[in-house]
Amino acid sequence: MKNKKALLIVGIAGAVIVLAALAFVALGIGNARGNKDSLLSEYFRALSAQNAQRVEELTTDSFVSDLPIDGLSPRSYRLYVMEGGSETAKRFAIVIARPDGSELLLVADASFVTKGFVGYIDAIRLTQRGNRIRE
Repeated sequence: MKNKKALLIVGIAGAVIVLAALAFVALGIGNARGNKDSLLSEYFRALSAQNAQRVEELTTDSFVSDLPIDGLSPRSYRLYVMEGGSETAKRFAIVIARPDGSELLLVADASFVTKGFVGYIDAIRLTQRGNRIRE
């Protein structure tokens, strides 16, 4: 009788541990996938604030970017995320207001990697560039 109760308790405890582990993994995967938009936002916020330490925290050691962004400052840009993308990449557009009043549109793909449950930006590749047409 005691062996059956002990076996039942051990079985229930094991099942709870397995379910908790599965829930933890599912939560981590969900956060990593939904985190791309916030990673991009945080990256450009740090870049415009010239916070090199934060930029380094958000990117991998092999990070590369070919965006022609010089002198990006806070509130001088608007960031848009495109629909779709893949599990490891996201297309986005950034509209940068220049000091002379003109605007520059850059469309790029950001590649992401996940190490553990933490996501990082691995690369940003320019795909299109455009200038605002004066009306």
